[in-house]
Amino acid sequence: MNPIRHLVAVALATLSLGAFAHGSTPLDSPRIDARQARQAARIDHGLARGALTRHEARHLWRMQARIARAERHAKADGVLTRHERAYLTRLQDRASRHIRHETHDAERARRGDALHSAPSRSARARS
Repeated sequence: MNPIRHLVAVALATLSLGAFAHGSTPLDSPRIDARQARQAARIDHGLARGALTRHEARHLWRMQARIARAERHAKADGVLTRHERAYLTRLQDRASRHIRHETHDAERARRGDALHSAPSRSARARS
């Protein structure tokens, strides 16, 4: 192996170890993932206290599914770019506004509503 190739190989190994040591890869998105979890909890809480109707909850869950699909699509090439992160953040901002609006509007779930007493989607997904 010639000395230049050896030097390049050592430099690449050192850089990759440095990135690995920080636990950061191009696909890490802890803020996006944590925010998705918080938004799911807000939807669950709205269902539990009757602040969301079945129709509202279905709409909000579809928005969350769209964001998850967009995140998978953005990560498909192996890199989550700055622009893709910004796009996902905008989608989450919009979903957050919708959750706030739907949980604070005048519509309420009826007492006998089956969805009101059913386990939340995240609870069903965990089991």
